[in-house]
Amino acid sequence: MGVDAPVEARLDLVIHARTAMKIVPLIADGKENLWNDCSDHSAFFGEVGAPLPPVEHLEHIRQRGGEKLAAFDRDQIVGWTGVIPSPDSDDAELAGIEVHRDYRRQGIATTLLSSAITWASTRGSRRLNFQTSPLFTANTMLYMRGFNASYSWNGNNWADPERTVPWPTVDCSIEFADTAYRSSIMQGSDLRSQSVLTWTRFEPEIRRHIGLSGPTFEVMHFPELDLPRVFTELREGNTGLCSTTARVFADLAANHYQFRAFESVGNGFYAYVFQRAET
Repeated sequence: MGVDAPVEARLDLVIHARTAMKIVPLIADGKENLWNDCSDHSAFFGEVGAPLPPVEHLEHIRQRGGEKLAAFDRDQIVGWTGVIPSPDSDDAELAGIEVHRDYRRQGIATTLLSSAITWASTRGSRRLNFQTSPLFTANTMLYMRGFNASYSWNGNNWADPERTVPWPTVDCSIEFADTAYRSSIMQGSDLRSQSVLTWTRFEPEIRRHIGLSGPTFEVMHFPELDLPRVFTELREGNTGLCSTTARVFADLAANHYQFRAFESVGNGFYAYVFQRAET
C-alpha cells in the first residue's frame, strides 16, 4: 500500500485514469480555508456519522495534531479523510472518510485510506483504529478486502433517538505491516447456503440460531448495502435490517465467534465468515 513512501509522494497520486486528482494535506499546507469556506459540504460530508459539523470537525483534528487529507478534482473537493495520531501509543485514529456522492466507485476512497496510512506511518504509527457498521458491505469491501482490517463486535448503538432500533457496530483495526487480504478457507464453498440468514430484498430473517455446540465456522450473507440504502430502508419502516442482523451479530459474539473473512458470493451478495475462538 506504499506506506513507506515519502509523504510528498502522495500529492501526485492519480486517483482515476480520466483525470488527475490531488490529495492535499489541508492543515500542513495551510489550506484549511479550502474546506472552511466551502459553501456546501453536504455532497461529501454527512453520511460518515462525524460527531461534529464540517468546520468544527477539521478544527477537532487540528487541535489533536492530526491531518485532514482532501481529494481535489481541480477546485472541487471530491473526498476526504481525517487521521489523528495517538500521543501515547503507536496507534492512530481514522477520524472519518467520505467521497463526494458524484465521484464514488472510482477508487478515491482507496487512495484516501492509503494516504492516511502513509501520513500516519511517517509519524510513527503502526495501525489505524476506527469504528463502522458491519451492515455497510461497501465499506467492508474497502476495509477488509482492500486493507485487511480486523473487525471485532462492539455491541449496538442506536439508529433512532428513541433508542428502539439497534445499530450494529464493530471496532476496526488496520495493521500497516499486514494490509494484504487473505481469502477465507471456505472461499470455494457455497457460503449463501450456509448462512444463518435468508433475505427477501433487504429484509432479513433468521434461518437458524447460533449455539455453543455449533460448527467451527458460521456465515452471515448480505445484499450490497451502503449508508444511503440502509437509511432509505429505515425511513420506509424496515427496522429488521438493523434489529435482526444485530441480534445475529450479538449471538455470534456471545458464542465466541470472531470475524474471519469477507467474501463475494455472487449476484450482488457478500458473506461474513466467522470462526469460533478456542476457549
